Amino acid sequence: MVTKLGLSLERPLSALRAWAETHMPEIDRNNRLADESPSDQVTATGR
Repeated sequence: MVTKLGLSLERPLSALRAWAETHMPEIDRNNRLADESPSDQVTATGR
C-alpha cells in the first residue's frame, strides 16, 4: 500500500518522465559525447 506521501510523488514523477521522454534524443547524444571524451574535458552542455 502506498502512503499519502508516496502518492504525492505521482504528479512530479509523471512530469519528470514526460520531460525525459521528450528529451531522450538529446540525453542519448550527450551521453555518447561524454563517453567519447576524455574525462577531464567539459561536457557538451559546458557544465
